[in-house]
Amino acid sequence: MAAISITVTGGWRGGFIIPLFFTGACIGKAVAVLISGLDLALAMICTMAAVNAAVTRTPISTTLLLSKLTNLSPLRQSFLPV
Repeated sequence: MAAISITVTGGWRGGFIIPLFFTGACIGKAVAVLISGLDLALAMICTMAAVNAAVTRTPISTTLLLSKLTNLSPLRQSFLPV
């Protein structure tokens, strides 16, 4: 969260989405460490999406973007013929 405040107030052209993803990944890793048996990658991706969707209010595009960035394809698998 400190990184977001520094980059946004410093005028970084990259915006705040990548720092939001980083913050979500860190929180997800902390949650996965605290809760045994939780998949680390899934926890990180879910909290990345949650933090970004909460701030930017774009849940669908955030889900699609992270699905593409992480090569997670549950949507594509559900539409494939059997």
